[in-house]
Order: sequence, then structure tokens, then C-alpha cells
Amino acid sequence: VAEVRVGGTELIMERVDGPMMADVIARQPWKLPQYASMLADLQDQLHEIPAPDWLPRLPDGGDRLVHLDLHPLNVMLAARGPVVIDWTNAAAGEALTDAAMTYVLLTCPRMEAAPVVQPFIRLVRSYMAGVFARRYRGPAFDARLVVALVAVHAARATAVRELTLDDVDLAGRRITLAGHPQRLGEFVHGALIGWLQERQRIWPRTPN
Repeated sequence: VAEVRVGGTELIMERVDGPMMADVIARQPWKLPQYASMLADLQDQLHEIPAPDWLPRLPDGGDRLVHLDLHPLNVMLAARGPVVIDWTNAAAGEALTDAAMTYVLLTCPRMEAAPVVQPFIRLVRSYMAGVFARRYRGPAFDARLVVALVAVHAARATAVRELTLDDVDLAGRRITLAGHPQRLGEFVHGALIGWLQERQRIWPRTPN
């Protein structure tokens, strides 16, 4: 927003010339890994910004600027570089919450399209979410794992606290939460591997 007029009833907004990231991916799908990495880079850069005091605060206690709606439809590829738009959900929160929300947005909501192209769209979105999850590296692996479990598997706090390695099958990509086996999503799979690797780095002689 460049200017606010008439007591806040009129907004003068900057014009951003360029295509949406989603449109470019549709025309050049072979560039999907490049744009998935760009999305993760943008999220990292946003999370370096402390949230202003006037933004609503999420209950996770974080103080970073979080977008909560970051996906290829909300990134314009301008000549000067990518520009993130649509800030109506912005808040102060934990960076890991924002990353988990992006993963959910990439994989879960149904997109309007002809039935014949729906399988292709699901494949593209799943692939992009996987690249994003492998690329994104949050600062706290324990928190990242908890956010992933809550966001993707709707795990309750009790189920997360009681989770043991016996409940996880990394090779088979399965996880059991509160007695219910589920398929292990790419984001949670990456978070678990990162968490185990970090523990091994810090405590090399302690069994995971």
C-alpha cells in the first residue's frame, strides 16, 4: 500500500507488472523445482522480519512476520524480482507455523479445473510440496516437527508428547498417532529426518 486516503476508505496500491508464479509454472512445468525453492527462499526472507506491533498475534508465541497464505498464486514475478501479494492474513507468529501452512495449502485445498487435468494438478502440487519441504530449513527442529505433526496430521498435544520411534516407520512412510496409523506426509517425513540428524549431531553417543 503506497498511500491511504479519505480516512482509510481508499488505498493507493503499487502496481506490480509481471506474471503470477502459478501461471509461469503452468507454462513451464520443468521449472517447478526452481520455483519451489524460490518459495522457500521467500519464506525464509519474510521470517527474518520482526512483526510490527499492530499485527494480530498467533497463539504460538512467535514474533516473526508470517504471511499464512504463501503459495504460487500469491507471488508475482516482477522484473525486479519476486513480490509477495495478498497480505490479508498476515500476523505475528512462529516461522514454522507459516511453513506448515504453506505445505497444507500446496497439498490440501481442491482447485477448480476440468476433471481430465485434476490428476496432473495433484501430481504437480504434490511434487512442489515435496521440493518445498525438503528445501525449507527452520531454525528449531523440535518445533518444526511439532508444527508438522499438528498441521498435517491434526495431532493433539497428548499424541505428540507420547510419540516414540516405535510409532514411526520412515522406510514405509507410516506413522501411528494415538493408535491410528496414517501415511507419513513428505513434510513430516523431512521434519523427522532433520530432527533425528540434529539429535545425532548434538548427542552422537546417545541412541535416538
